[in-house]
Amino acid sequence: MLFIVLIIVEIGVAAFIFFKPNWNEVIAKDQSGTFQSIYHFLDEYWEINRWFVLAAFILQVKGYKYIEHYTNSDTSYYYVMGEIHLLQE
Repeated sequence: MLFIVLIIVEIGVAAFIFFKPNWNEVIAKDQSGTFQSIYHFLDEYWEINRWFVLAAFILQVKGYKYIEHYTNSDTSYYYVMGEIHLLQE
């Protein structure tokens, strides 16, 4: 469930950036200058970066179908691509 919420938030942020031309003026100002550094890097290498961003998003969405949730009393077993990960809830 958290995975779905994170994907929805990611889609919302992407839609905000896509549909609002002055999105970088709307967000809070970065005093450290890190935002400007990242923004200039992404802007300069956008032709390559957009494919990495698209691939990461596709892997997130496709990866969700490999997660099957099984509940056993107070413990949840997650089978991820054949591996068993034991997580306490």
